[in-house]
Amino acid sequence: MWPRTKRASTGREAKGVPKVCANHPPEPPVGCGRNHSAEFARNPAGYLTHCARSYGDLVSLRLGTERVVVVYHPRDVEYVMVQGNRNFTKAFKLEYQPILGKGLFMSDGNVWLRQRRLLQPAFQRLHVERYGPTVVSFTERKIDCWRDGETRDLHQEMMELLLEISAKTICGVDDREKVHEIGNALADVNRCIEGGCARQGYLLSWLPGAGNPRLRQAVKRLDESIYALIERRRHCPGDGLDALSMLMGKGQGEVDCPMNDRQLRDELLNLLQAGRETTALALTWTWFLLANDPSAATALASELDAALGDRPPAAADLPRLRFTQAVVMESMRLFPPASILKRKAIQKCEIGGYGVPRGTSVMLPICVVQRDPRFFDAPDCFRPARWTEGLQERLPRFAYFPFGGGPRQCIGKAMAMMMAVLVVATIARRFQFHPGSPEPVELWPAVTLRPQHGVKLVITCKPPGRQERDHRSERPEET
Repeated sequence: MWPRTKRASTGREAKGVPKVCANHPPEPPVGCGRNHSAEFARNPAGYLTHCARSYGDLVSLRLGTERVVVVYHPRDVEYVMVQGNRNFTKAFKLEYQPILGKGLFMSDGNVWLRQRRLLQPAFQRLHVERYGPTVVSFTERKIDCWRDGETRDLHQEMMELLLEISAKTICGVDDREKVHEIGNALADVNRCIEGGCARQGYLLSWLPGAGNPRLRQAVKRLDESIYALIERRRHCPGDGLDALSMLMGKGQGEVDCPMNDRQLRDELLNLLQAGRETTALALTWTWFLLANDPSAATALASELDAALGDRPPAAADLPRLRFTQAVVMESMRLFPPASILKRKAIQKCEIGGYGVPRGTSVMLPICVVQRDPRFFDAPDCFRPARWTEGLQERLPRFAYFPFGGGPRQCIGKAMAMMMAVLVVATIARRFQFHPGSPEPVELWPAVTLRPQHGVKLVITCKPPGRQERDHRSERPEET
């Protein structure tokens, strides 16, 4: 059902009946140790699936020193995300706030509302569609060096591509050397944080202290790069269409009170981290699934041939690329980039008939809810066509929510979908993929469903169409 995680399960699942208490939902028996952290850390998605199938729609776990209520039914997810959202705050802030500061994804209340309003113009439909040519041209630039028969790590390729696209659309920067300096520093930060969390046996419940020299150095490199971008933009305003211009009050939709450098730094890191990682992972798993399903890859190629012919895609083509969108949606159903959302109750409330005390953590396992057999036929199978047959209209709200929901739904949802569909269309016009290794893909136990050792696939070039051959024949030969 799920790829292996970094530490494969030993098979010693806790046996017996759940512990039932009037004060909290059913609790699985504790295996080795005093809580459920060991079982959870070995295979988060697999263990949460086991709990859902064995103990019902609400389960109580003891992870580390805290009690966590895991919510599986779309009805209860909707309460946490929408009707009762004022009872909760984000719970992953403690891990990333020392790094990402007080940006949009780390803030709450009036601060969050102000920042959301400042950023909203950059993600409106008009601006999103203007980013289309950038997405396509950067993707073409990336794949021009791919060759028939070679094996490439598609996770690494997509991470690099999405970092370049995000840096351009968010910061207005197209300097590949500077962009990859930021990417390397971000990767080091993530490894420090999540490596420490894995050693503690609990997903993102511990942050390496300020004494961690590698973490300090990575943050220093990040700060130097980001502040240099801000200073550069002050002297070179650009076209005013990227998020940085708007936050500085230099672009369209000017703000009355532009942010200072520290606030700008925090927002840029929030946007770069989210925009790069989540969309890159959605694309990584899309190529993995297509490589293992030739019939879906053939259907995708047929749609692209019919809708595009020999020309590259554009944002205006999206309404005609229904199966392409379905491929991306199905990929995000099976492997949602943000696999688990977590909230913390800031006041006493009730979920599914159980009282939730103030301070209780609430976990929303998107990766399990979106594979629930009550709502999806053959839930573990890759079937993009289900989305072209009206499934979304029949689903309960929050049976499918890869972008979250409620007031804090991902601000970049429309942009992420546009980018993913255009990247898939651009690459699938020219290449097909095949599994590059018989070894199973391993998952790194983190807040995102990240492959531990990448996703290595073999590339097959498609014969170019007549117009594309003519166009390429006009290019000067490389020396």
